[in-house]
Formats: sequence, structure tokens, C-alpha cells
Amino acid sequence: MVSIFKQITPNSVFRLALVLVLGNAVWLIWSNRFPPLQDYPDWVYQGWVFSRVLGGHSPPGYQILNYPVPNEMLTMSLGLLDLVFSPEISGKLVITLVIGLFTAGSIYLLTALNRSEDNPLLFVPFVFLFNGFLFGGELAYLLGLGELFIYAGYLIRTASSPERANPLLILVASCVLFFTHIAAYAAAVLISAAVLCANFRKQVWYRIVLPFLPSVLLLGWSFVAQKLHHGPAADAVWRFWTVHQLAGAVVEVFSPFQGFLPWIGFGGPIIHGAAILNAASCVLVLCAIVATSFIPFRVRTSSSFPVGLATLFCATAVVAAGYSYGIFVCPGQRFLLPAGWLAFCQIGFMLRGKLDHRLSRIASLALFLFLIVQGVYYAVIWPKVSAGIAEQYAMLAGSSSSEEFQRVCQESFDLGWRRAHGPGLETMFPTHAPLTRVPYYIYLEQGDSPPIFPTGPLTRIANGNYQNTCAAGVFVPRTNR
Repeated sequence: MVSIFKQITPNSVFRLALVLVLGNAVWLIWSNRFPPLQDYPDWVYQGWVFSRVLGGHSPPGYQILNYPVPNEMLTMSLGLLDLVFSPEISGKLVITLVIGLFTAGSIYLLTALNRSEDNPLLFVPFVFLFNGFLFGGELAYLLGLGELFIYAGYLIRTASSPERANPLLILVASCVLFFTHIAAYAAAVLISAAVLCANFRKQVWYRIVLPFLPSVLLLGWSFVAQKLHHGPAADAVWRFWTVHQLAGAVVEVFSPFQGFLPWIGFGGPIIHGAAILNAASCVLVLCAIVATSFIPFRVRTSSSFPVGLATLFCATAVVAAGYSYGIFVCPGQRFLLPAGWLAFCQIGFMLRGKLDHRLSRIASLALFLFLIVQGVYYAVIWPKVSAGIAEQYAMLAGSSSSEEFQRVCQESFDLGWRRAHGPGLETMFPTHAPLTRVPYYIYLEQGDSPPIFPTGPLTRIANGNYQNTCAAGVFVPRTNR
């Protein structure tokens, strides 16, 4: 038994965990028709509309904006795929791409300083793969995160010799990040600023700062155009965090078991234990971020300084960006994962060569077993939530009138609100299942023209109340067509 244990290496355990976690995620996506991702049906619908606009057969009222906006990359990708596949297949292809890019980018960033795979911290991205952003259906942001982590990993690798940075790559990366998600782009700006502060030389300006100029001009054009055309940036008001809002944002991102909030009543020992693990996980990640953020005050040279400074910048942005800006909720929350991954990149480098091989094997095996438990949890709960979505879809699809359609939507919303104060599955269902987005599946099938969230390249004249996807007059039963 001892000899078998000695033959186990963190490297081999890491690769096995990579296969199992990604395999489980892909299986869950493709084995259930309705992924329990909140905004996902809205994205699928907008991708379909985009493909119809390209083909000249758009539903009435939609058009492509004549100025650049973030989130274009996701809608365009879905729309182009819809020219070949059905919208739901396109959506699942994009989810698979998002998860794969997020994982690959995370590993690339975490190994930017410590290139070895014999590092237990490399399991961290697997633990938080099923995070609140994924269940919220924020595919544009997760796609941007994958790109951001690759950009950050590249920049950290060249931070000690920034004259080796390729300005063309940085120019392309900055523009791609802008068109993918504004928060990922902002984090890239902060990380680049940290590298600049660590190497304040003319050559660094030429290779890192100037390549950002085109994307900055795009950002200015987008902001001014939105102001003039009453886009999301028009008349937006910034609101700061409350303590409860900030705590909820952290728990949503750094909880290994989504659906078990520390302040919700416990329903048994298992739920109690999951909530404690979530709370402990959040505390550990926050401690890692805070500890790494202090490095710039103690270290002025070496590769640790720019990473520590970038962590500090992202951690400050979590608080400074606040709770909301207009229709954008929790913009500060979008800087938590970049700050956490930078912190783990730095801590992994500091532990290089200092962690006992036996302790490293034990930590890797413990995390591997933890991932198995987590995988079983999602393998059980995901199909159950998906089945609940299917039930609501069946009721909506069977509606014989617009009034019945609205009634089913309202009942589902009310039921979800009551369940939001329960634990486990009852919390996860209304929070992460797209109860208010299920109608988009119906709208897509019947060619209806509902209001859409104005966060992508599409706009709808007379958009109506995009918070209410079941508004009167939106749905028309097939029998009345």
C-alpha cells in the first residue's frame, strides 16, 4: 500500500482530475436539453436573431447596432454557428468552448510563475468551475475570463523582460477582450498597469501601453454612442455595496457547492456541512488575495512584485466598482476570480520547492476526492433542476392563450421567490434555473419578438420591459396565427 502511494504523483492526479472534471461538465451539458444556466436561453435567442438578421429574415423590430459594444463576441459566435447548427446545439457548443477555455486559461495563468504541474493549487480551477457565473448563464463573461487568463499568463511570463512582449499580440488581445466582456477588458487593463508600474520604461510603453490605444478608442466610441442612443450606459447610476451584498457576491463565486448559502436555514447535517465548506472556502480564498495584495509593500523587485500589484489592483476594483451601474448588477464581483487566480499563481510560486513531496501527494489526493464528491453532487442536482425547467417549458408550450402563458410565468416566478428562502435544491432551482428565461425557447420556436436585454450588438425598437419576458402581447399561440 505504501509503495502504491509513493508511485502516485500530483502530476498524474492532476491530469486524471482534469479529465474527470471536464468529462463530467461536458456530459451534464449535452445529456440534458435544458442546462440550468439562468441567462442562457436569452443568449441562445439573441444568437438566433443575429443569424436571422445576417440572412435578411429577422423577426420584426430587431437591428444590429451601428457602434461597437462589449458582448458582441458571444452573440456573433452563436449567430454564425446557427448558420450551420440548430440554436440549441450552437448554445451547447459555446458552453463547451467556454468551459474548456476557462479551464485552459486558468491552468496557463496558475503556471505562469511555477511551471510545474506538481502543484496542488492547480486543482483550484476545478473546484470553482461550477461557480455562480456559470449557473447565472454569464457566458460572455466566462468567455472573457478564459481569454483574460491567457493574456495575464502571457504578460506575467514576460514581466521580468517586457521588451520580449509582442505588441501585436497585445493589440489583438485587448480588442478581443473588449468585444467579449467589459469587465475582463478592465481586468486586463489593471494587470497591464501593474506590469507597467513594475517596469516603468519607455520600451514597456511602446510594447504594452500603446497597443491598448485602439481598444480604448473603441471604448470611448461605445460609451458616447450609448449615451446618445439611450443605451445601457445612458443615465446609469452607480451604487456602492452593502455588507450583505458584498458577502453574497463572494459566496456566489467561491462556493464549491452552489445552492448552500451560510445564512440560509439548514435542513440537515449534509446541508450544514456543505454550507460550512462554502464559508471556509470563501475565507481561504479571501485570505490568499489579501496576503498576496500585501506583497508590493514588502517586495520591490523580482517577478513577485507585478503579480502582487495586479492582485491588489483587482482586489481594489472588487470594492471600488460597487454593487451596480445602471442595469449592470455586481460589476465589482467580476474582479474576484482574476484576483483569486493571481493570488494562487503567486502562492504556487512561493511554495515551489518548499512543499514536501509527501504532503503534496496527500493534498492532491484530498482535493481529488473532494472533486469526486462535488462531481456527484452536480451529477445528481443538475438533471433534477433541468427536469424542472422541462416541466415549465411543457406548460408554456401548451398554453392556448396569451393570458394562460402569462399566468404560468407568474406562478413560476412566485413559486421561485418562495423557494429562494429554502436550502439546497430549493434554493438552486429559482436562483440558477432560468425560470424567467424559459419563454425564450418558445419565442425561438414560434418566431415571436420578445424584449431582449440590451447588452449585446442587437437592439429592439420599442424594447418594452426587458425585465418581464412574458409581457402582454409578446406571446401569440400557434392556433391564433
